[in-house]
Amino acid sequence: YVLLIDVFALFWPRLEAKWFGDIAEEEVSEDDWVPGQTTIPFCPYLAFGAILVAMFGSHFSGWLNSYWEWAMKR
Repeated sequence: YVLLIDVFALFWPRLEAKWFGDIAEEEVSEDDWVPGQTTIPFCPYLAFGAILVAMFGSHFSGWLNSYWEWAMKR
């Protein structure tokens, strides 16, 4: 991971085949996907976080800055 081999392999498929072997990916259509019992929808939490940051972003920023200053003193 230090050399970012997997990132280079994304852009050059020949390198991926050489380094990792022939990797065959199955095509999965969206109709075949069934949510598991523990699947949590991501969008409501993302929207809730965006609303919190829009309303209280300056407070969070102040708390984060004061914590950072406290942590750097130690």
